[in-house]
Amino acid sequence: MKISFVGAGNIATAIVNGIVKSGVASKSDILLNDISEAALNRHKENGFTVSGKLSDALSSDIIFLTVKPQFYFDVLEKMGEIKNKTVVTVAPGITVEKVKKYLDSSNFVVRTMPNTPMFVGEGATIIVKDEKMSDEAFSYVKSLFEGSGKVCELPEKLLDGAIGLMSSAPAYVYMFIEALADGGVMYGIDRKTSIELAAQTVLGSAKMVLETGEHPAKLKDMVCSPGGTTIRAVKALEQEGFRNAVLSAMEACYKRAAEMK
Repeated sequence: MKISFVGAGNIATAIVNGIVKSGVASKSDILLNDISEAALNRHKENGFTVSGKLSDALSSDIIFLTVKPQFYFDVLEKMGEIKNKTVVTVAPGITVEKVKKYLDSSNFVVRTMPNTPMFVGEGATIIVKDEKMSDEAFSYVKSLFEGSGKVCELPEKLLDGAIGLMSSAPAYVYMFIEALADGGVMYGIDRKTSIELAAQTVLGSAKMVLETGEHPAKLKDMVCSPGGTTIRAVKALEQEGFRNAVLSAMEACYKRAAEMK
């Protein structure tokens, strides 16, 4: 099975690294295409096959479109002749219906939405199955993302909501880590140590949710001793509108994602 990437930037790099690390495919199975010679040279130095010709990428069985959203339709206009391929999209606002208008009906389209923690193998990716695909073919495409983190299948109609939940959400988490670190500095802990402790606390808390299977509210209650420091902190967060701020951020994401269609 030959796999190609049209666009050899950061997202493509994260996905191919996950593919190779997981052993689903080897470097010899992958070709990266880009107009940037510098981007291609980086991948070539790492042992991948590269090409500046779009036609080379379009000969693969699975074609990832990892260009920036504003370039999607320029690329799709050049893909009208391909047949019996699986095209994987990685962009907000680019619906399956929009992509299929440019392609022969023999092709499959799989829409995905990953997030940036995939760069360290801890990503979250939403994937939308083409109803015409066999379960076996879809499972293979899904496995190409599993080397970079968790993958969740959802119907396309839920994707706009998922963008605020996991695609944009790392930005909120980084802001929370920064705020925690500021608090540490405020009470005399040096900046480097404060950031390390804040980041580790977020990482450990996330692992507790995933590995115990417990509801986050129950885990929160386990930390809140009666009359203790944590329940006072929780009260202060609620008074300052912590939950409402997060939900408002997600609502803003949802509205912008809907506008981009």
